[in-house]
This record gives sequence, structure tokens and C-alpha cells, in this order.
Amino acid sequence: MMFTLALCILSVHALLVNAQKPLRPRDDQPPLQTLTIPLTLTDDRKYLVGINMSPGPNVQGFHFAVTTGTGYSMVVGDSCDSCDVSVQGYNQSNSTTAQSLNTGQEISLAGASASGNVIQEDCSLNTTISSAPWVYPNQSIIVANQSDSLFSSGMSGVFGLGTNGLENDFNSTVIAGWLQRNPTQSNFSYGMMINGPEDSQSDGGVLHWIAPDVNAYDSANVVWKDMAPMDSSSFNSTGLTYDFYVTMDSWTLTVANTTLTKMNLVTLLDPLLTSTIFPQEEAALIYATVPGAVPVSSTSAGAVTASSSAISNAWSVPCDASLQVAFTFGNLTFVMDETSLVRHENGQCFGTIEEWRLQSATEHLLGSTFIAKMYLMFQISGSAKGAVGFANRKSSGAKNTMSTGAIVGITIGSAAFVGLIVALGAFLFFRRRQKRSDARHERDISTVKEMPGLDPYLLGTEEQYTPGMTSQTTSPRSAPSPYQSVRGQQPVSPYNHTIVVSDSATVDPESPPPYLSNSPTSGNREEGGSVVVTGQYAGPAVMIGPPPEDRKRPRRDM
Repeated sequence: MMFTLALCILSVHALLVNAQKPLRPRDDQPPLQTLTIPLTLTDDRKYLVGINMSPGPNVQGFHFAVTTGTGYSMVVGDSCDSCDVSVQGYNQSNSTTAQSLNTGQEISLAGASASGNVIQEDCSLNTTISSAPWVYPNQSIIVANQSDSLFSSGMSGVFGLGTNGLENDFNSTVIAGWLQRNPTQSNFSYGMMINGPEDSQSDGGVLHWIAPDVNAYDSANVVWKDMAPMDSSSFNSTGLTYDFYVTMDSWTLTVANTTLTKMNLVTLLDPLLTSTIFPQEEAALIYATVPGAVPVSSTSAGAVTASSSAISNAWSVPCDASLQVAFTFGNLTFVMDETSLVRHENGQCFGTIEEWRLQSATEHLLGSTFIAKMYLMFQISGSAKGAVGFANRKSSGAKNTMSTGAIVGITIGSAAFVGLIVALGAFLFFRRRQKRSDARHERDISTVKEMPGLDPYLLGTEEQYTPGMTSQTTSPRSAPSPYQSVRGQQPVSPYNHTIVVSDSATVDPESPPPYLSNSPTSGNREEGGSVVVTGQYAGPAVMIGPPPEDRKRPRRDM
């Protein structure tokens, strides 16, 4: 028992020590710590991260929109006249860490574009811990000096999470810079858990940087889809320059008694866009099942399709429209109903599934309305190498993360519970052995069959049992006997007994009770009204009744 307790204590100590150490991968690579990057949602439904450039006393802060549509990062320059005047511009002359690369670059996103000179700058990404930003030095950044509707109020740059596969320029990405600084790592990973564009005023959710947060999603069921590079054979003139796509297994529409399904679909994922965009033919099939649905040009839709007005057309639908679309990746299906598929805007309603403006476009694009329904993970190791993971979110997301104190408390409680189980098991084991020993001992003692109407523990005593039946021994136990025992041929002793049968019984001298060996010598009624019967008992010569104090049975050692 003491050994078990000592073992439990040692186990608890080991667990407490290990709880303070970071976990290391099996290949002994440096431990990866998840950094939580807060996202801010703008009025036009962009998801922004906080970026600081040129660290030191002249640090400059900005808000970059997150996108997978490019691998480049871009910041508004202070000399950009065509950029939004309300956005703070980057001043390169105030930086002591900026280096010009004497090259220019243009990017195009959702039909908007911007261009400028490329520099290298020391940057940092704001985390939920204000005093501990993620630092990434010597990052290639485009300083925009002209823009065509790319920037908007509050958005002063672009944080590209693509691979630059189409440009063959992976080394300019934030991801490539991290891999270069961490040569033992084979890929860069992050998780995306955004809030819906209609669900929050400003809280856009989080990015789980460096490593997805296992407490935020169902890790037991993750579907991984390989990133396939966009090329001339798969790029179908959407006007977008995405580096990769994944294959969606199917989408299925259910409305009233109608079910429609399309399978094996080229799919883009980007939180920069709000809507889900389908080929024109498929969008028409969907809205043909909704009475009153009609296509609306991008300019007529106004602010409703502001994030995709240059590349898609919206559909107007009745505000009470009822429909459901299921999107399937592997064995996971994500369902959207009218609460997500119908958008209410200024007294009008529009479908969040839009159609490409170009009739030749065949891709499917899933924007922030869809991405907010799941937990997305990205693993990238090169310009055309990587995978996207799809998983269901846990109900409370990363808020379920346990502190070290909670882990310690659970560890101690678990050890105490194990110790209690061990002690209980030992008690039950020894108790069972004791019972078995007692049973074997009892079998070694001859037992007396109970006589009808007679309490055997009163034989051989002078105590009276009132009311009921009383037995008084009238002959000594040492009296000689001609009787032999049936068991082991042991001698038996005759006993003369006076038996009080009852207060009103009648005894027939010709039919003695079975426990008397001869006819009763008397059967008279005494003064008290009881009938007294006297005779000899021919039972085994054993001791009946409680043993004398000086003959107590010694305890048998276990």
C-alpha cells in the first residue's frame, strides 16, 4: 500500500515537471508556439491585422487586409495621390531599416489593383499580447504609389498569405521568410477562425499563427485537400490571379422538394471577399428554385456587393426566401441556410451566392460568409506545395485553452483518484480472503441440524427462553452412552430434556416428538398451563450453544 502511494506521488511530480516544459516534435525540431493574431472587421467587411514597420522611436503602424489572393504584402505610400486620402501612408524617409530594391510590382485583387516600388523593411505583427508582437525582419513590401480602388477607409495595406506561384516569386512572401529563418521546419502553418461578416461590428476573429490551435477545432476529424497550382489549363478567365485552388467534392441545394448536386469543383478560398461566387449556369439553377429571384447587375446591387462588384453579379431574392446549400469536403459537410444565404440590406434582400460576371468562368470562390462556418488550416512549404485543412469548430473555440494551473489541478486530482481506486481494491481483496478463511474454518466444525421448534443454541444451558420454547439439560455431558454417531463413528451422549412445548399443546404418549429417542416419560399439564414432555435426545455428542470463554477459537493467520 505504501509502495502504491509512493508511486502515485512520483507520477504526480513527473507530470507537474513536464507540464512546465513545451512539447517538442518527435524529430526534435524546435517547439512551435501558437500566436493569436486578432482580426478587426471594417465597415466594408475586410479583415485587418495590425502591422508595425520601421521599429524604434519612429515606428509606423498600419492595418493590412488579410487575403489568400496574393503572396505579396503592400502598404499605402505617403505619396500615393490615387489612394484613399483617409488612410495613413508609409513614409520611407522616416525609417532607418528600409532598403530599396529598385524594382516595381503590381497586384490585382477582386478586380481592384495597385502598384509601386518594392523595399525590404523590418516589420512586426500584433498579437493578443501587446508587448509580444511577432517580428519578421527584411520583409519584401510593395509601397503603393498608385491604386485603382484597392484601398478603403481604415485599410492601409495588404497582408498576402498566398504563395506567388503565378509570379514564381515565393521568396517574397511572409511564409518564405519564416522558413528561411527556421531551416529545420518543413512547412509553415496557420489556422483561420473568423467571425461572420454579419455577426460582429468590429471583432473579426483570429488567426492562429505559426501553428493552428488544437483547442479551437475538432482535431479528430480534419479533411486535408492538396493545393493545386493555377495554370493556363485550369485558370478560366475569372480575372483573378490566385496561386492555388482545392477541389470541393460537391455542393447540394435543397429547397422544398428539389435537390440539385454538382461534384468535383475547382474552388478558391479568400476572406477578402464576402460572397460565394458560382459559375453563371450553376447560380441560375439555384435561383430558379426560389420564386421571385432575379439577377441584379453589380452596379445596381450597390454596397451589397461592394467587395466583389467588379467580378460578380448578385441576385435579388424575397426576404422570406427559404433554401439550403451543403458544401462537402471529404467526409465533412458544411450547411448554409437562409440565415447565411440571404442578406438584408436597406430594405432589400440579396443572395450571398453570386455569379461570375464572365460567362466563361467555371471556378467556385468561397468568401468570408462561408469560411466563418468552419476552421481552416493552411500548411505551405513552397510556391506550389501545401494543403488546406477543413474542420468543425469547437463550440467555444480557443477560449477552452487550459492554463498550467488547471492542468496541475487535473493532474493532482487524477493521481488522488487513482490512489483511492488502488486502496479500495486492496481493501476488497483482503476482505474477500478473510471471508474465504472464515468459511473454511466453519466447515471444519461439525454442525447440528436444527430441530423442529427448538433453538439449538439453548441446549446445554439453564437459561429460560420466554415466550416459546425452553430446554434444560438434566444429565451431565460425561455420562456414558451406548449410542454411536453416524459421522465418523464418534460416541453420542444421551440427554434428558424437559421440553415446554406450548401453553395448550396435547402430547400423545404413543407419538413422541422426533427429537426424543423414546416415549415421553410424562405429558402432564403443569400449573402454568404448559405441557411438559421428558425424554432422551440421541443427537451427536457435540457442544451446542456459545463456546465457553476459555475455549475461544484462535484467529488463523493469513
